[in-house]
Amino acid sequence: MRNSEPMKTLLLKLILLSVFVTSVSAFVKYAFYEPDNSLPWAFVSDQIYLKSKIYEKKQKSINTVFIGSSVIRRGFNPEIFDSLTRKSTITSSFNFGVNWMGTPESFYMIDHVFLTKNSNIKYAFIEVSKLKYVDYPNLHTTRATYWYNNTYFIFTLKAFINSATTKWYVKAAALLTHSISFIENKIGLDYWHIISDFQFRQTKLGDTLDLVPYNYRGFDPLIDNPYLDTEINAEENVQLGIRELLLDTTGLYNRKVLSANAFTAVEKGKGLQTLNNVYLHILNSLKDELLSQGIYPIFV
Repeated sequence: MRNSEPMKTLLLKLILLSVFVTSVSAFVKYAFYEPDNSLPWAFVSDQIYLKSKIYEKKQKSINTVFIGSSVIRRGFNPEIFDSLTRKSTITSSFNFGVNWMGTPESFYMIDHVFLTKNSNIKYAFIEVSKLKYVDYPNLHTTRATYWYNNTYFIFTLKAFINSATTKWYVKAAALLTHSISFIENKIGLDYWHIISDFQFRQTKLGDTLDLVPYNYRGFDPLIDNPYLDTEINAEENVQLGIRELLLDTTGLYNRKVLSANAFTAVEKGKGLQTLNNVYLHILNSLKDELLSQGIYPIFV
């Protein structure tokens, strides 16, 4: 019994130290950094940041935006789309597809891309993807935490809980990892490092923006970051992707078949009804908000 007393004292000291460090970190974040908006909304990755800056330059001439994952990024060509809509509706579109984009991170992007005072968007194509699951390798990363707010966090928890097709242990893991990420976002233990990392990347990002041609509209068909990789000719890569897309539409056809099969499974299965209700609630809210701004949403 005597030996347990020092251990209890040590444990108590560790708990008090943790509470102190957490409190100081949260205070610094909300008292000094948050009011000054020290970080732009798209700070989390070079890909998102570059597209946000390019879009800002073009937004007065853009009236159609596609938001989604790499499916959008590599599969949607604004030049081809605008040429096909020219007979009925004049569109000037931009591809805001980003690798590993999922729900509800995409809602965070919509808040900042569409729902702004300077937006001239008339049509919003929004990929409806499955819920984003934070796996272990991505736990504690900025990409897994930066987009959280109370509404999106609660939505994520409810959607996972009500999913009848998700195994119980997957649900438990999802609830745990999202809860950890949400708490990290609120406390901001890593906030100082995040700011210094973004500031460190600023020089390279600024130089990269100077390399992007004026006619670039977000379509990256073959490689991850054509304008971040100085070893390749980005323009040749984009043009090659366009030619391959026109010559071989097998990939697009396969995606169409897979999507049709997925929708058929949803219509036949009873298990997704509860998840659909949770998802539909936030999609309807998003739809109403976009329509109130004069933006017609198309969920794809």
